[in-house]
Amino acid sequence: MRLSSIRTQLLLYLALVGGIALAAGVLAIVNEQVRQNHLHGEREVTAMANIAQGSMNRALRYELSTAVDEILLEINTNRRVRNVFNVSENGTILRVSNAHQWNLIDRPIFAEVPALKVELLQQALASNIIIFDTQHSGDSYAVYVPVTATSKELGRAEQQLLFFEYEHRINWQAAVFERRQTIFIAIGFFSILFLLLMLFLQRRITYPVEQLSAAIAKLEHGELIDKIPVEGKSELAQLARGTEKMVRERFRNENRINLLSTALEQSNEGVIITSLEPKIEYVNRALLENTGYTEEELLGKNPSVLGSGKTSKATYAKMWQTLLAGKPWTGELKNKRKDGSEYSELQTISPVRNEQGEISHYLGIKQDISAQKQIQERLHFLAYYNHLSRLPNRLSLMEHISGLLQKASANRDYWLILLNIDRMKRINDARGYDYGNTVINAMAKRLQNFLTHDVFLAHTGADNFACLVKFSKTGKNTVEKANDFAWELKQMVEEPLDIYGERVQLTMSLGLANLAASASAEDLFRQAETALHRVKEKGGSEVAIYNQGDGEQAESLFGLERDLYYAVENDQIEMYLQGQFNPDGELIGAEALARWQHPTEGMVPPDQFVAVAERSDLIIKLDRLMLKQAAMCLAKWQEKGLHWTLSVNISPRFFRSNQLRTELLDIFNAANADVQGLVLEVTERLFIDDMHEVISQMVTISEVGVQFALDDFGTGYSSLAYLQRLPIQELKIDQSFTQGLPKNKRDVAMVKMITAIARNLDLRIVAEGIETREQNEYCQREHVNMQGYYFDRPAPEYEWQRKWCK
Repeated sequence: MRLSSIRTQLLLYLALVGGIALAAGVLAIVNEQVRQNHLHGEREVTAMANIAQGSMNRALRYELSTAVDEILLEINTNRRVRNVFNVSENGTILRVSNAHQWNLIDRPIFAEVPALKVELLQQALASNIIIFDTQHSGDSYAVYVPVTATSKELGRAEQQLLFFEYEHRINWQAAVFERRQTIFIAIGFFSILFLLLMLFLQRRITYPVEQLSAAIAKLEHGELIDKIPVEGKSELAQLARGTEKMVRERFRNENRINLLSTALEQSNEGVIITSLEPKIEYVNRALLENTGYTEEELLGKNPSVLGSGKTSKATYAKMWQTLLAGKPWTGELKNKRKDGSEYSELQTISPVRNEQGEISHYLGIKQDISAQKQIQERLHFLAYYNHLSRLPNRLSLMEHISGLLQKASANRDYWLILLNIDRMKRINDARGYDYGNTVINAMAKRLQNFLTHDVFLAHTGADNFACLVKFSKTGKNTVEKANDFAWELKQMVEEPLDIYGERVQLTMSLGLANLAASASAEDLFRQAETALHRVKEKGGSEVAIYNQGDGEQAESLFGLERDLYYAVENDQIEMYLQGQFNPDGELIGAEALARWQHPTEGMVPPDQFVAVAERSDLIIKLDRLMLKQAAMCLAKWQEKGLHWTLSVNISPRFFRSNQLRTELLDIFNAANADVQGLVLEVTERLFIDDMHEVISQMVTISEVGVQFALDDFGTGYSSLAYLQRLPIQELKIDQSFTQGLPKNKRDVAMVKMITAIARNLDLRIVAEGIETREQNEYCQREHVNMQGYYFDRPAPEYEWQRKWCK
């Protein structure tokens, strides 16, 4: 066994430490035993002194001398007690416990008991507290017990002292003997612990160290280490893993250097390394291929050889400011290839530091982003320009207006003009969308040619254009200038277009708004749109300038539409009925009329809220609501055996629904009503768009028993050609023709003509607006059914039912 080996050194060190620990443990056990013996003695002395003090006080109080002697004798009987004396307050022995000591009575105790200390005696008498004094040898206690006796002088108590010595001899041999079993157990425990610790150290330290030593020896001889057989998570295991890692890192670094060199050469991004001067020291293959240079042409040259001269000086200044601060810089450069072609590249340049932390080189990573720039430009074009006309779109226009509003200069001179091609839908429907796009492109080019460069022209979508024009303050006011310009613009754009050799005539609607009256771009656009809508509502092909009334009207209509939506959704639309009568004055049916009692505005005229509803799908919900109420009304009539008809107006939008027949049947089935009592009133404008589709829908619905009436005949698109083809059962004469009856010859002629047409087509005739006896008598002579205030005023359904359904 070599003393220099770690195994031997650990064994000797462990034996030494174990011996010391065992000796310390035995010493601690013996000391503990001695301490416990002392504690036992102290408790015994304390109990003895307290009992003796109480007994002595009672005996002395009652002057029982015999009892006092017995107490002293009893204390003296303890094998550990000696020198028991009753002492006066001046230290004179009054009583003794042993007959052999009677000769000591009346003698000073200080001379007889060397262990007694005068100061402790006085302290005990003064404090009336028992005092224990451990002797220097530690084998005994001197006990001072103060007691009180009755004095011969009246009213005064005499202080006395009970003194005794208590022996408590403790030696090491006795303590060892008393704790021998514990000591043997400790020796056994430490022996087993020593063996276990030895085995643990052998496994955890000795063996791993030997394996590490053997591995290092292999490294010294140049052998490759794959795995050091040291397991676990200890420091030695970590050292083994670290050694393995260090060896692997060495080979990995060598491979990495080779791999990095290969990667740089095969990278698709250009890599350049320059000195601080700067001069090019390295370029990879991708950079050479992208620029067309050879390695010999670039090495040693300044990187500016790749520049196009079109990168701003500010960009270079920012780049060098960042690099000189020791930070990487990323930016876009405009460079040039060897053949002179230019390209955009995103370059990241990073300072390279040496081991001392000093910048020694610059590393540049170059990425050709020419394709990405093209995509960005395309996305920007799609975001800000109309793809059809290539004019700025609405977003671009709104940002331009917002920019003007942010400037401090006056904005009163700017006017926004919105242009809309009238009836563009007809061109698309007739010739297709490709033809329509060609028309829109031709209009865009005409606008571009007409407008000067200081006019911002935009294509805001579909058949809508906009231009923002600035007028000078000289001469006419800007309102007149804007109006004149708009009419001039309208006249120009309405000149015929040549589309594929075909002459196309268009009309244009224009709406104008002044920038000065607007708080935002959206506000200005909304105002111009409001003016444009006013033109469209009048039929188009006009110019309108926004005024405050337009905005108030638009706001009013918006509020009305909002309230109407709530009213329809919450069944606030009430059905009124107005009776229809035959020439004999007999009730033959009624017309259902929608009435809206607004919670704050009162009764809203039907022509107002119906017009609002027709602008959106709200009219369909209104039609459904009226049909549901009509179905329930018919059910009541049919239950009573009344064969009246009920006429309900239906909008063109709901009429064109593919589900109209199904919805009608569902509504009437739910009300348990027969649809044969229903008359749907349609107006002439229903037939303007697609006559064939309208007739087909009417035939489909007529098959289930629903009847049709043509309302307001003669006021719109009246044509005998379509009238004879329609599957209708009733013709209603508009009240505009009946008001002059029977005195107005024109009205009489129109009514006679309409009744003649109806009779020839075998149609029922209902004259609306009959309000006088003369009108009634004329209709009776012409055998025409009647409806009007002369017979019946419109009333809520429940009132009408109560009046007529008795």
